[in-house]
Amino acid sequence: MSNQRIFDSLSTLFSNTSVVFWHDVDSEFTAVIDGFQIDGVNLVRMDSCPALQVKLNIENGRNQRWLLYSNQAEPEPTKDWLLDVRLRSKTFRADSMSILLEDLGLATLGLRQHLKDRAKFLRAKDRVDRLKRLVLPGDTAPDLDRKMLAVLTRADQPELFAMLQRLYGAMVTDGIADLSAQPKAWLDIVANDLTPAFWSMVQMQLGYVDAEPNLRDLLLRILVTDFCRGLLGDAPRQLAHFVLPDRTLAANASVFVARWRSDIA
Repeated sequence: MSNQRIFDSLSTLFSNTSVVFWHDVDSEFTAVIDGFQIDGVNLVRMDSCPALQVKLNIENGRNQRWLLYSNQAEPEPTKDWLLDVRLRSKTFRADSMSILLEDLGLATLGLRQHLKDRAKFLRAKDRVDRLKRLVLPGDTAPDLDRKMLAVLTRADQPELFAMLQRLYGAMVTDGIADLSAQPKAWLDIVANDLTPAFWSMVQMQLGYVDAEPNLRDLLLRILVTDFCRGLLGDAPRQLAHFVLPDRTLAANASVFVARWRSDIA
């Protein structure tokens, strides 16, 4: 985060509050704080100033603005001598994941660790830019994974069926013509550690579970399930083991195939 961005972000916060807490746990910005200066803002290093003194200074200078900086984590409420001040103030975060949360417009701070786990995907600016267009403020970790998968597969919508169409379509457009081959989009999913998220989504929507799941096996099961659902009576014995086991979710296989069959592309 550039010094100018820090200055601009803090200035924005101070336009709405008189007290801002900054917990720089990894001491990433110690050098920045040494040269900190915003007109009319008092810098207080909480690690070298007793909490009671900080509290008195703020109470005695109610018309002033205060930046309370610390290299320690935010204390638990029951151990926070400045809790009443904190409740009527704002908190500034400048670590890379917090910045990314802000850039993506996400409202849940608990997603910081999940974004760290997705560092491979987030290294590419073009992927992040495409992700921004899909993300909503209330998205959860599974929502983010689903939208990252949509970016990697270049699906029209961040949902499973659109992704499957792209993946299976790529077996032709990539010039592979081999159901056992892996299209580039799938290799990108593997490289970005998103295969568990993909198969979890497949299991949830289609009921497909396998010790070694793969796109070829999934396609065969989808097509056979759709075929057998159109037959009178039970599935032929030779095909029964290909049919997706959950009858309710198996209906989604027919929905997908019907949609794929009618897609003009």
